[in-house]
Amino acid sequence: MRFVVDEDVPKSAADFLVERNHEVIHVAELLLPSSDDYLIARWAHENGAIVVTCNLKHFRPLLRRPRYLRAGLLGLTQVLARERLEQFIDLVEAEGEIEASQFWLEIRDTTALVGR
Repeated sequence: MRFVVDEDVPKSAADFLVERNHEVIHVAELLLPSSDDYLIARWAHENGAIVVTCNLKHFRPLLRRPRYLRAGLLGLTQVLARERLEQFIDLVEAEGEIEASQFWLEIRDTTALVGR
């Protein structure tokens, strides 16, 4: 799977995705620091990537727009991001294998919400 990791995501969470043999691209590698979220969404859409962010407030409505429908969304909490991701990685990978459409997944403190 291909992930584009926002600047607010702890490095340990991004490292975990790499350890799981996923392609991880950091926003800082693509765009200028503090670039607008819509630029990240557009890149993810054009490249079939999943945006990993702790900023669900801005990305959730943005990625529901028709122009970004090929971009997925993985929302994490900043506190214990890696640990939460480790708990739910099987769900993330299972959802990512379904190629009909992108998904969104929000990992909270003890639960996860998923949708298409």
